[in-house]
Amino acid sequence: MTAPITEKLTSEEARVRELLEREAPHLVQRYEACIQRARTDTMRKLFVSFWREDVLGWRTASAQWELEDQPGDVRKVGDHLFLCLQKVYGFQRADMSCLVTDKSGELREIETIAELFGYLPERPGFQKLREELENSSANLALSYAYWEERKGRQEQLGTDPICFEQLCVTGHNLHPCAKTKLGMRPEDVWQYAPEFQGDVLLRVAALHRDYAERNSVGDELLFSLYPDIQAAFIQELGHAGLHPAQYVPVPVHPWQWEHILPQLYQEELQAQTLVLLNGITLPGAATSSFRTVETEKAAIKTAVHSQMTSTIRSISPQTANNAAAFTAMLRKVMEREPELQQLFQPLYELEGGSFRSTDEGKRRNLSYVLRQRAEEAVRAGELAVVGTALYHESLAGGHPLLLDFLALYEQEEQGGPAEWFNQYARLLLDGAMTLMVKYGIGIEGHMQNVIPVFRNGCPVRMLFRDWGGARLYKERMQAAGLHPQFYPGSQIVAADVREMQNKVLYTVVQNHLGEIIYLLCKHGGLEESGLWAIVKEEGLRIFQNLSVTHPEAAAEDSAAFFADEMDYKALLTMRLREGKAYQYVRVPNPLSEV
Repeated sequence: MTAPITEKLTSEEARVRELLEREAPHLVQRYEACIQRARTDTMRKLFVSFWREDVLGWRTASAQWELEDQPGDVRKVGDHLFLCLQKVYGFQRADMSCLVTDKSGELREIETIAELFGYLPERPGFQKLREELENSSANLALSYAYWEERKGRQEQLGTDPICFEQLCVTGHNLHPCAKTKLGMRPEDVWQYAPEFQGDVLLRVAALHRDYAERNSVGDELLFSLYPDIQAAFIQELGHAGLHPAQYVPVPVHPWQWEHILPQLYQEELQAQTLVLLNGITLPGAATSSFRTVETEKAAIKTAVHSQMTSTIRSISPQTANNAAAFTAMLRKVMEREPELQQLFQPLYELEGGSFRSTDEGKRRNLSYVLRQRAEEAVRAGELAVVGTALYHESLAGGHPLLLDFLALYEQEEQGGPAEWFNQYARLLLDGAMTLMVKYGIGIEGHMQNVIPVFRNGCPVRMLFRDWGGARLYKERMQAAGLHPQFYPGSQIVAADVREMQNKVLYTVVQNHLGEIIYLLCKHGGLEESGLWAIVKEEGLRIFQNLSVTHPEAAAEDSAAFFADEMDYKALLTMRLREGKAYQYVRVPNPLSEV
C-alpha cells in the first residue's frame, strides 16, 4: 500500500506546509493534493532538458526499445530508465515521460526527484541540482494550490497589464528549476512572488554620491517621478545630522533590504555611506520577473540576491548603468524607423544605478533600473499581455490563455488560427530581424521580455523590454552610425556576429515562436509543419526586403535563420558547469525542412 503523501514530504515541501498551517490553513489540503503533480511536472521538464541538451547521452546514446502498452518512440537509458517520447517537436522539444524498472522488476513512473537521482550516475553538480529541483517543486506545488483556490473565487481577469504579469503559476516554460528560489524562506516566496498577487513595498536607501554610479535620461529622475519621497528623504537625512544634497535615492526590494543589505553593507551602514530610510516606501506589485516591481510611475528592476532558475538575480553595474545609453541608442533607431515603431515598440529604460566599489558583491546588490510601464503604451480597446501569460491556464480552465485570444479573434475578426499566428509571427520577426540586420541589435526576445498587444484578440503590435541580455554586433552598429558609450566590461557588445545571431534565433525563434507553435499544436490541433512554413515565409519576405539596402548582413543572417541546424541554449548544462559563458548544443532546424 502506498504511503500518504504527507508521510514522505521533502524538507522543502514540509517547510511550505508549515507556512500554510500558520498563514493559510485553508490551502493545506490543496497543497498536499498538488505535491505529486508538481514533482511530476518538474521532472518532466528535467527529462526534456536532458533530452534536448543530450545530458548523459540521453538523445544520442540511448537505445531504441519496445515496451508493452507504450506506443511511440521508447529509449532505454542505463539499466533501469526508459524514455517514452509521445511526440517530438521542432528543435527537439518533446512531450515525454520516464519509466523505471524497480528492484521488484515492476515498470512504473518515478515518484520523487530523490528517486530519479538514485537511478542516475553521479556527476559534478547533480547533488546541487537535486536540491534546486526539490526547492522548485515545493514552490510549484504552492503555486498550483493557490491557483486552484483562485479559480474557484475569480471569474475573470482584469485588463491591466499587471493582471497578466501575475499569471505565472508554472514559471519558465522550459527550465526545470522554474520556481527555484534558493536562500528564500517559504514565507518570502508567499509574500513577494507575483503568482500570489501580494503588494510589494519597495524601500528607499540613501547612498552617498561618492559611492553612487548613475546614468539617467533626466536629472534626479526618481524624485521627479515620485515627488512625495523627496521631502521625506530630506527630512530623514536631516534628522540624522547628514546633508541630503550629498546623497542619492536608491530603490531596494524589501527582501534585499531585510536579508542582504544589513550584512553585505555593514561597514557602509556604520560609516553612513549608506543609510536605510525607514520612513519611505514605494507601493507596487511584482511582475512576471520577481525582482521587477510595477509602481504607479515606473517599473523598477531591483537586485535580489537569490538564485531563481539558474541565476542569482542581482544586477551587474554594466546592466544598470547601460540603461540610459541603450535607450538613447534605441531612440535614434526608432527615429529612423517610424513605421517599425508603430508595430514594435520599446519600453525605454530611464535610469540605472549601482554601488561604486571594487567588491563585486557590493557592486551588484544595490543596483536598480527604472523602466517605462507597459500601460503607457496601451490604447483604448487594447490589452497588453506579457508573452509568458499566453501559456498559462485560462481562468476558464483546461486550456492555455492563448486559446481565449484565438476564440475572440475568430469571433470578432472572422480569422482562423493560422492567420492569427501569421500576424503574431510577422510582428515579432519584423521587429527583431530589422534591428539585427540593419543595426546589429540582437534583442533577447523571449516571452518574458515581449508583450504582445491585442485588439479583439488580434495581435496589433509588440512591446519589448529589458536590454541586459541583448547582444550588439559592433561592426553593424558602427556602420549604422551608432556609437553608444557603454559601461566598462559590458558583455552586451559582441565582436562575433554569431553571438548576436544566437541571441535572437534562440530567444525569438526557438523559445518564443517555438512555444506559440507548441501551444497551437498541442491544444489547438494545428499541424506543426504548416506553422513553421509560415515562419519560413515571413523570414523570406523580411530578408528579401532588407537585402535591398543591407545585402551582406541580410545574407549572413538569412543563412543562420535557414541553416540545417541551430544552436540551442543549453540552460541545464550551463547550470551544471556553473560557468558564465553560454553553452549551446546543435539541434535540427525545422525552418530548413518545410
